[in-house]
Amino acid sequence: MQSAKHYIIEQALITADRTAGFTLDISAAIVELNIFENLELPYLTGIVLINDEFDLLNRVGFVGTERLEIKIAQPNNPNTITKKFVVERIERSEKVNDQKEMLMIRIIEEHAYNSDLIRFSKAYTGKPEKIIENILLDQLKLKLNNKFKESSQPTMKVVVPYMTPLQSCEWMRSRVSTINGSPYFLYSALNEKDLVLSDLDTILSTGTWNGSIDRPFSYSQKNSSFVDESNIERQAFNIESYTYGNTEDTLALARQGIFGAQYYFTDLSSGVTEQQHFDIKRVVKKMESTGVLAGGKTLAIDPDYVVNGKQINLVNSAHVHQIISNGSYPDYFNYYEEGADAIAKYMLNASNVALRYLLFKNALQFKVAGFNFLTGTNRSIGKMVEVNIFNSDITLQNQASVAMEDMKDKKKSGDYLIYAVRHVFSLGKHDIMVDAVKLTSDRGADGGRYQRGV
Repeated sequence: MQSAKHYIIEQALITADRTAGFTLDISAAIVELNIFENLELPYLTGIVLINDEFDLLNRVGFVGTERLEIKIAQPNNPNTITKKFVVERIERSEKVNDQKEMLMIRIIEEHAYNSDLIRFSKAYTGKPEKIIENILLDQLKLKLNNKFKESSQPTMKVVVPYMTPLQSCEWMRSRVSTINGSPYFLYSALNEKDLVLSDLDTILSTGTWNGSIDRPFSYSQKNSSFVDESNIERQAFNIESYTYGNTEDTLALARQGIFGAQYYFTDLSSGVTEQQHFDIKRVVKKMESTGVLAGGKTLAIDPDYVVNGKQINLVNSAHVHQIISNGSYPDYFNYYEEGADAIAKYMLNASNVALRYLLFKNALQFKVAGFNFLTGTNRSIGKMVEVNIFNSDITLQNQASVAMEDMKDKKKSGDYLIYAVRHVFSLGKHDIMVDAVKLTSDRGADGGRYQRGV
C-alpha cells in the first residue's frame, strides 16, 4: 500500500575526475539519506549512511573529491529531483562484522564545494541583487531564480575583495533591504533547480500555500494515533509530533535594540556624525501601509511594556555605531552610500536586523510525512505554511458543539515561515523535520498584541 512517506532513490551515482569513465551507483547500498535545507544557506548539505558489503571504501578510494549525483522521486509522480553533491569527508566508518561495514559520508552541494576553491577580485556595477546574479553566473555558472521585490538600495559600484563567490554574494545580500527594511534570503532548495533570492515582504505577502487549499498542517494527539493509512492526503497534513520551546524571549531581543535603539552614523569623508532613534512601531506601520501586514495581521510582539514611564520602543536599549564613507567614485555610489535622504535609508538596515532577530522569537519544530515536499515544486524553506495545534482546555475538547476555531491553541497555531528542513529518507519512509518561525499573528491573539495604528 502506498503511503505519504514513500520515495524512490532512482540513482546515487559516484564519479571521480581522477578516474576517467569510473561510475558506481550506490543507491541500493544507502541505508539512510539526510538532506538539509536552510533559508540562510545558498547550498544543501547532507549525510549518507551506507551499508558497505562490497569494500566501497577501497573500491572508490574516497579522498573527499568524489561527486555524487542523487535522483529522488515519489511513486506515480513524473517529477524526478536531481541534485549534485561532492563528498566532503568520511564522517565515520564502523565494522559490523567481517563482511560488513557502515560508512557515514558527509556531502555538500557541488557549487558550494567549488566556491570554497575560488578566491577572486572583480568590480561590479548595478543594484545589489543584480550584482549577486552576475557573481553567481560569472564565477559558478549558476542561474538565479528571482522571487523578490526591487531593493531600496541605489545602483552602486563594488570591488569584491578576494572573497569566494558565495561569500561575496552573502556580502551583497547583507546590504539589501526592501523599502520596509525587510531582509533578503539567498538559498538553495531541494525542489528548486536554481538558487533563489527572495525578500521577506514577498514571502509574507504571498501567504501560506496550504492555507490557500484549506489543508493546514494539524496536530491532535488523538488524531495522530489513528490516522487512516489509506488516506494519503490526511497522512500528508498530519503533524506527528512537535516541540515548542526557547520562545518569547523579549528581554534578549530588547538587549539587541530590536524594539528601541539609538543609531550613530559617522562619515569618514566629512567627520560628521548623525544619529537617529530606531522604533519597531515605525516598522510595523510601514509594513501595514505597504500591504505586507494585511488581513488583521501584525508582528507577534508587545512593545507596550513600560520602563521609567516610557514604552520599550521609545527606550534606547542599545547604542549602535556605524562608519560610512562617501564619494569613492565620481559616477557611482559605493557599497555604503545611499544617496538622497541617506540617514532614513541607513535606518532600513536597522529594520533589516530587527526583523531577522524577530524571526526566532516564536519557533516551532514539527515532523510530517514527505509527500508534499518531493513534488518538484518548492513548498519548504522560504514558504509560509498554516499550522493548527489544539489547545489543552479539556472542557472545550469534551464539548460536541464547540467550533474548531475555539479549540485552536492561538499561541502555537498560525502562519509560519519554514526556516530549515531536514529530509530523512530511511527504510522506505520519507520524513520531514521542519524548523518554522512565526513573525506575525492575528491582532488580539497570542495573549493580546497591540492594536493597529497605535
